[in-house]
Order: sequence, then C-alpha cells, then structure tokens
Amino acid sequence: MKRILVAVNEDPVAARVIDYAGRLAQETAAALVVCHIMPRQSFESLQESMKWQRNIEQTFTYSQAEDQARAIAAALAEGLRPYNVRWRTYGRVGDPASEIVTLAHEVDADCVVLGFEGLQGLGKLRALGSVARAVLEQTTLPVLVVPLLKAATTQAIKKEETKGVLAHGTKFFAV
Repeated sequence: MKRILVAVNEDPVAARVIDYAGRLAQETAAALVVCHIMPRQSFESLQESMKWQRNIEQTFTYSQAEDQARAIAAALAEGLRPYNVRWRTYGRVGDPASEIVTLAHEVDADCVVLGFEGLQGLGKLRALGSVARAVLEQTTLPVLVVPLLKAATTQAIKKEETKGVLAHGTKFFAV
C-alpha cells in the first residue's frame, strides 16, 4: 500500500478516523492524503450569510471555501504527528462522496478511510443515505469505515484496539 485517502469531517468521529489512518499508514509505510469536503449547500449558505453580514459586494469565493476546507483537513491531520507518517492535505467543495471518490483516483489512492457516526451494524450502513454508503457504491477501492463510539464505550478504546469495517465492493470485513 502506497497511498491512503483519509476523508474527515468536523464531527466527533474525525479523531478516530485520523488515529486509525495513522496506525494503518505506520504499519504499511503508506503516505496519507487527508481531505475535507465542504458540501456545496454549506458553501452556498456561507456565501449567502457572509454577503448579508458584510453588507458589501464582496462574497465568499469558491477558492476561499476550498482554503477553509483544506485548513480543516490540516488541523485534523495534526493528530498524525505521533505516528511519524507522511501526509498532505486537500480541501474541496461539492458532493462529499463524489469528491472523495474523484480525489482518491486523482491521487492514485490504494484505499479510502472515512468515518460514520451512526454505524451500529452493517444493516444500518446499508439503510442510511450516508457519505460512507455513497462512497462504497461509487468506488471499487477498498473502503475502511471507522464508526463513532458511544460515550459508554469511549474508555474501551484505551484498553483494546478500535474496530472498523473494511468494505471492498459489496464484501464487508470486520477489522
């Protein structure tokens, strides 16, 4: 494995995704590509909000939105420092699943690592219209889905290795 795409969002599972990707990169000597995708709706809402707040003609640009998304990825990627792995960051605007798949192919990633807040079994993953599900449907690359742990199980992280779901096509594997 040479390159792993790590898709992060500003949610509680992001730290677990970074942690898992860091350990995976350390074990495989792979470089990481950490990305944050700002959904187009969020960009348009921010653009409209800033337009009214500033009360001037200058608007929030697409380039500024990508810079903001890249800054989010960079801030989260700081959690990789203890792993002594190589990484670079990207920020994009658009449909998160499509942008993740596109970027994975652009950077020639060997797999994708991302999080899922509501994962409590594969049935729930299949039922939800989540970014994780959409990525699984749009790519043939292996996808490692890292679930958010509930507060009651947070302490278990320190005692045992975290678990995730590795999906390749329509086959799912517990890891």
